Amino acid sequence: MTWDEVLAPYRAAQIPEIVNFLIDSPYLVKIALAWQQMEKDLTDPGPELDLSKLWKLVSIDYYQLSLMTGLEAIQIMDGMEILKNNRIIFPDGSMNRYVKAYLRSQVMHKLRPKIEKAADLKEK
Repeated sequence: MTWDEVLAPYRAAQIPEIVNFLIDSPYLVKIALAWQQMEKDLTDPGPELDLSKLWKLVSIDYYQLSLMTGLEAIQIMDGMEILKNNRIIFPDGSMNRYVKAYLRSQVMHKLRPKIEKAADLKEK
């Protein structure tokens, strides 16, 4: 089985309320985004369907995550456990679809005034 096939049941069970974990936790956002960007050496998952066992097939480079986020190792380790246990991130580097949508909306919300200001300047 591929990673997509093995993770499909977990992705199908995603709930939008999980976004609440990230709203007041910018360090979790940093870790989730860094995890998504990191290069991963994934072992063939085989027919395994237990998510905790799937996570054991993935090597997590806490030092690299620390470099990418600017966070201390203990924050990374604690944050990864929160993100993993709440199915916000998955072993293959993917992210809960509701979390991804929320983060995109936050980026657009922050960029919109800058884009509008640039457009106003261009018109003048």
